[in-house]
Amino acid sequence: LGFAIIRQTTVLAEGDATVYEQIRASRSRSSSFFSSLPGATRSVVRDNYALVTPESHVYADLPGWPRITAACLISPAMGSHFSMYLAFSSSGVEVKGSGFSQDIERFIYVVEGEVVGPNKKLLSPGGFAYIPVRESDAIFLIKANSIFLVYDRQYQSMAGESVPPLVVDHQDNIEVEVPDGEVFRLRRLLPKSKSFDFNIHVMDFDPGEFLNVRGSLQSARVAASLRHGSVPAWR
Repeated sequence: LGFAIIRQTTVLAEGDATVYEQIRASRSRSSSFFSSLPGATRSVVRDNYALVTPESHVYADLPGWPRITAACLISPAMGSHFSMYLAFSSSGVEVKGSGFSQDIERFIYVVEGEVVGPNKKLLSPGGFAYIPVRESDAIFLIKANSIFLVYDRQYQSMAGESVPPLVVDHQDNIEVEVPDGEVFRLRRLLPKSKSFDFNIHVMDFDPGEFLNVRGSLQSARVAASLRHGSVPAWR
């Protein structure tokens, strides 16, 4: 399951007809011509993967943080064991804790903008925060219009392990690893501790690089293409 943030700008030369003007000028278009019109979608949902493109995003309040707008990209209803949102917030919005009273852990990754976390820690793009279950004191202030990824999951503890602590950091502070047989650079954003029941990986690729080994994970995996090919992945 995955999604990509792609910005594409089409520049028309002076005198070029718009898509609708082209349609009005000719009624002999093939059906494939109309696939790029508003109302059509490139999204694909299958049993083992989904591609949810921007025109299919439906926005509502982010669960737990109702003053933030988000599109749900992945959810347990689609067969995943977690939920993933692409969230948008205007400047000045303040949220507290995870927003849940039940055992839901939350992870946020800043794509654009600025978020001020606990201890006035500034989260710029690449900054992230892990908010453990029943966390109610951590305050996050959206300092500038921001876009961020949100992952929610039912926490599953291991016997004898305590609930993990709040983590607020930036990917640039994380040690870079080069996995054997691969070309990408890997950052594991969360500590290698049994108290954490998942991790978030950021994989950096140079243009033209790709995975040499096809991944095979029992749990669902999410990839989001962001700035300069950085890819956060849920594992």
